[in-house]
Amino acid sequence: MKILITEDNIDEEIIPHFTLREFACRDSSVKELVIHPHILILTNVLRNIWGVPIIVTSCYRTVEYNARPKVGGAVDSLHLVGEAIDFLLPRDPASIHAFIRLCAQVFPNTIDNPKKAYVHCSLYKHPYNWDTIKVERAGIKGPFVGETGKDKTNQDGG
Repeated sequence: MKILITEDNIDEEIIPHFTLREFACRDSSVKELVIHPHILILTNVLRNIWGVPIIVTSCYRTVEYNARPKVGGAVDSLHLVGEAIDFLLPRDPASIHAFIRLCAQVFPNTIDNPKKAYVHCSLYKHPYNWDTIKVERAGIKGPFVGETGKDKTNQDGG
């Protein structure tokens, strides 16, 4: 789904505990948020189970922002279509592993990156295979949440 971002709504909650700003591209000139509804639903579930605030470090990215050397995003990044989100890891080592385990239970795909202090979560159901993702993006439907027909939680195909 696409959401227009304005000065009036950027700090409004889009789901409990999270504002539009937290999901928006970090390039402040971008006035639109592209996000799959399941990212919002699963982020809300994650926050409710974790029980304390969690920080989104990256969600939607434009192609231009994703290509910046500082971002280092993959050309086929799921952030480009609003199907991925990154969270800041807790500082406590015991909490880091617990948070990563919880992310892996909530999201279909989780990649931890403790050296960079974040965890990457996406709607893709299997570990990344960039060749498979390229084929699916070319029009062959793949195992995305809500797209295979096996997941009936997304009745509108959104």
